[in-house]
Amino acid sequence: MGLYRPSALQRACCAALVSATLVVACSPAPRPSTQSSLPSSSLPSSEPEPSSLGDTPPPLTATESRIIGSLGALGIAAMPAEHGFGKSAAIWSRIDADRALYVYANPVGTDGAEFSVITQRDIEGVTVERVEYASGPVRDRFTCGDLVFETGGDLPPGFDDFDVFLARFIAV
Repeated sequence: MGLYRPSALQRACCAALVSATLVVACSPAPRPSTQSSLPSSSLPSSEPEPSSLGDTPPPLTATESRIIGSLGALGIAAMPAEHGFGKSAAIWSRIDADRALYVYANPVGTDGAEFSVITQRDIEGVTVERVEYASGPVRDRFTCGDLVFETGGDLPPGFDDFDVFLARFIAV
């Protein structure tokens, strides 16, 4: 009788189970429950209890998911820079220790910041403006549907220039 050798799939499943067990075992202890002075029936049912919030980030908004998915389709790993609300999103992708790409989205008509248009061009049938904000940042800005997107920061690897990146991002 020979030695039993598990298949690659069985080894991967065992490794995943061990990793999940370690994550659960090494997770911080839950925070003590916070008692509210309001009766529980008067708390909004759509809001989680304070004790259930812990360190778990909120779920992605539809806009965050859309941007992260689009960047993922281009081979760019991304995550929320800060968690959005409603249809807004602030997403970033770390390129290396010193560089990052940022993508922002806000509903049309909700941006009250002052900026100047430096240039305007057509990319994939979409008007893209290069804008400079009064506070200093320079970004590329365009509207798709009911959202205004802005991109800034550094060019991710695999793209010849920012217009090539924008063309592929807009296309997905």
